[in-house]
Amino acid sequence: MYICEYCGRYLKKKYDKCPACGSTAFKKVQNIGEVVIKEPPKDGYKVNLKNFKYEKKGHRPGTIIGLWVLGFGLVFCSIFAYVGLKASDENTRWFGYIFVAFAVFAFISILKTAFTFFRESKKIIQGSNKDINKVKYLAKNGMLVKNLKYQIKPVKGMIQGDKTIYKIQVIYEIEKGKTKCFESEPKYLTALGRDDGTVDLLVDPNDYSNYFVDFEIY
Repeated sequence: MYICEYCGRYLKKKYDKCPACGSTAFKKVQNIGEVVIKEPPKDGYKVNLKNFKYEKKGHRPGTIIGLWVLGFGLVFCSIFAYVGLKASDENTRWFGYIFVAFAVFAFISILKTAFTFFRESKKIIQGSNKDINKVKYLAKNGMLVKNLKYQIKPVKGMIQGDKTIYKIQVIYEIEKGKTKCFESEPKYLTALGRDDGTVDLLVDPNDYSNYFVDFEIY
């Protein structure tokens, strides 16, 4: 492990330049076992938010689909209602009523479907935004634990093309004799494997439910 002599960040490998500040001055330090860093850098830790943003972006089409469903339904039902209202003669009036009733029923069903798309997309996007804000808070206020052993776990029911989506799982002793399992967000864009076999945990020491797990946090 190395420490940047300019910004004081701990790095798992020696870079040509510090990825945070650009310095070329590094000091090698012992890196056997866990390293706990309680004081964040002045400008906060650098964290990778790409997976949260990818998840948010991936569910925006749900809003677009909802708009298409709503637009198509409005046109389709308007045509049926128009045909029904134009049936004014005695022999066709009942068919007209049926057309209007069908148009109303169909539009209500389409409206429900469209709002289901809107609601689900909004829920996931808001959840991603909340997660992003939590990690940004951690970057300024969290405690960093480096060099934790980890496992890779498949996320049940999540497949991207022919690729299973995974998350990182670590066990950390939060106090003497008491451990807690921490699981990362689904890692869509990360190669899940490192030569050193460790990951980093960024956690709020006052609220262990707020945390972030990644291969390199600095």
